[in-house]
Amino acid sequence: MVVALNRLGPARVVFIDVGAARGDVLHALTRASGLTPPVFSIGIDPVDCRAERDYSAFVATAISNGAEGPASFFLQESSDCSSLKKIIPGHIVYDRSHIDGIRYFANEPIDHTIETLVVPCCRLSTIIRRFDLANEVVHFLKIDAQGSDLDVFLSLDEFTRNCLFVQIETVYSGTPHDVERCLYEGQSTFVEDRAALEAAGFRLLGVWPFGVTPEADLLFVNTALFGRLFPNGL
Repeated sequence: MVVALNRLGPARVVFIDVGAARGDVLHALTRASGLTPPVFSIGIDPVDCRAERDYSAFVATAISNGAEGPASFFLQESSDCSSLKKIIPGHIVYDRSHIDGIRYFANEPIDHTIETLVVPCCRLSTIIRRFDLANEVVHFLKIDAQGSDLDVFLSLDEFTRNCLFVQIETVYSGTPHDVERCLYEGQSTFVEDRAALEAAGFRLLGVWPFGVTPEADLLFVNTALFGRLFPNGL
């Protein structure tokens, strides 16, 4: 991905980070990846603003594919697991000897809801319009929305065509029964996520399993947009 963006040589790289949290992906992209163009970054997170100052702009909102407005947000004891969706407690183990690649392993309790908050919620297409990106390429969209990744992608609406690379987190255990491995109620799985992005014109570039939990990061490329930007290939 970085090779492509350096070869493309845009005046700036537009990076949208849904589920910004600590800003780890932003830091990797801007400090350690070898990316040469400047980065215009939008961080999005409803409650975790630890990295707010690291982004070019930051929006404290949740993103979903539903109606815009106030939404219930479940604040977990482990902030990394806070979500618009409820956790399924029986799918978690806290003893390393019980790691089986099916259930989620955690060193500390992650299924205890401290508080149910009411947070603003909007579509990702709204964010794109707000920052005047409707006619620009979003070079890299990273989504880590704790069970709502596919919802976030679908909320792009017509702006799916603007996105070049998309990274999402998915349920991935390497078996045909991923629906039984979901950490959150109503969470989509690898098969569903891949089908939805491929239907939107994206091709899967890579799968990076987490190992101790049935999850993986997926990276997709928009084939039509890539072809327009690199008519002669890389």
